Amino acid sequence: MQRERLGRDLVLALGTFVAMTPAVGISAALTRLFYGSSGQPPQVAVARGLPRAASAYSVLVWPVVWSMAEEATYLGYTLPHLEALTGNTA
Repeated sequence: MQRERLGRDLVLALGTFVAMTPAVGISAALTRLFYGSSGQPPQVAVARGLPRAASAYSVLVWPVVWSMAEEATYLGYTLPHLEALTGNTA
């Protein structure tokens, strides 16, 4: 952590938080508009009509596959490109 950048980073974090707050409200309103208010998270409400095998796959297998693919993509492609673009390898 660099102390000289702490103040600027805190201001940027606060600004990002303030800017994202309306987006969260709009997202919640649109979700309620399109999916209704079932009292359940949207992923549960959408997956309600799936066969049991598909539901089990979506809960047990897909998150593991997704996390491995996301990590490999970040470390193998995105991070080297970001380092090359910014010149920062920290």
